[in-house]
Amino acid sequence: MIPRLFLMNVFFFFAILVQSQTVTGATDKKEYIVGEDIEVYYMIDFVSDSITHEFFEGLEILEGPLKTTNYSVKNGVATSSQKLFWRLRALNSGVFKISSPTFFSDSLSFEGEEVVIEVAGEEIIEADKNEVDYLNFIKSSVKPIETQRVIFKNGMAYLERYNGEEWIFIRRLSKKEIKKLSKF
Repeated sequence: MIPRLFLMNVFFFFAILVQSQTVTGATDKKEYIVGEDIEVYYMIDFVSDSITHEFFEGLEILEGPLKTTNYSVKNGVATSSQKLFWRLRALNSGVFKISSPTFFSDSLSFEGEEVVIEVAGEEIIEADKNEVDYLNFIKSSVKPIETQRVIFKNGMAYLERYNGEEWIFIRRLSKKEIKKLSKF
């Protein structure tokens, strides 16, 4: 009798746990203009073991996925959540359906509803796209992998490269290179 009661309680607890895990998708707005940045978020009210997602068909990924995890305790109850963020761009007009990533937790998978956006305007020409890419590169706080930068201070300088997680020292700059840079 006790093992059966124990199994029923475990099953009941597991059913409640599964039902309480939700995936919610959102964008910063629903209508965009071709070339405009599109911010997409997917939030979950649990912490996932792993995440998979499809590429965004018809949309260019400018940044992401960036993942944040939040743990909190309120009135003695511990909660956790995660948020995924992408910055995208549509190069053509139309209606785009952004499917939910799949979140895995304890060997179970969870997905949310797809997010639908509408993009109006004319197709971006290559010259405009290059200008937008350059401006996005400048304003982005997260630089693409293999981005290089020069650190310059008090007549000393060195080159470093971003590997996706951190900036790695490459080499010192010569006095000739430093002199050239100081003209800027």
